[in-house]
Amino acid sequence: MPVWFGRWRYGRLVRGVVGWSVAYAESTLAVADALRDGMVKHGVPAIYYSDNGSGQTNKALDADLMGILPRLGVHHETGIPG
Repeated sequence: MPVWFGRWRYGRLVRGVVGWSVAYAESTLAVADALRDGMVKHGVPAIYYSDNGSGQTNKALDADLMGILPRLGVHHETGIPG
């Protein structure tokens, strides 16, 4: 499962994989491991964009007080609101 990163370079958006994890199925642990890998290499992002998959929207990542992303100050946006 790759974690993508976008960066403006020479007036255009350049994207690339910054972290990844291998798992049998999408899960919160696989998503968190891929995020950890990307954050170790490139630092904590301001915004994390994802789809609405079950591993991406689990409360372990998004819960207001105890979620991983809010505790790191990362704003999580999903591709389809809801």
